[in-house]
Amino acid sequence: MPIVFKYKNYSIRFFSNEEKRAHVHAVSKDGGEVKIWLTPHIKIAKIKGVNEDMVNEILSEVEKNKSQCMEVWNDFFGK
Repeated sequence: MPIVFKYKNYSIRFFSNEEKRAHVHAVSKDGGEVKIWLTPHIKIAKIKGVNEDMVNEILSEVEKNKSQCMEVWNDFFGK
């Protein structure tokens, strides 16, 4: 479960045993989660227990760090 970066109380990470389409999960210790597709463009895939304002903040941070997310994803999967 590589952690790409942290934002507030969220770890931005991905799970190695999931689908092949590049994406990250923003996961908080209290169980909140936002799944975000990275390709072909950034798009929310799933929201669980996170308010709209925080979802927008997380989405903005992932957009700012998309290249880092893709670099970690590609390094991990050997692309």
